[in-house]
Amino acid sequence: MSGEHHVHEHASKGPSDDLTRLALLLPHWIEHNAEHADEFRRWAERARDAGRDHIAYHLEMAVQALTEAVQALQGAQAHMEG
Repeated sequence: MSGEHHVHEHASKGPSDDLTRLALLLPHWIEHNAEHADEFRRWAERARDAGRDHIAYHLEMAVQALTEAVQALQGAQAHMEG
């Protein structure tokens, strides 16, 4: 995973700091998971093209799970902004 930027947890100074940090992390998590979903979708297509439908199916299940995760994170982000 060279060249990728990952945000890591650091010690906070209290609930306000935690919420500030969360507000910064949510957009990163949303983008990161959406990128993975896109990549899994491309690989599912390749697997299907190679006649490996079972592999494609499982990759598509991963896409669905990540899509649901992105939606949940977007919901959390909406509550942070509201």
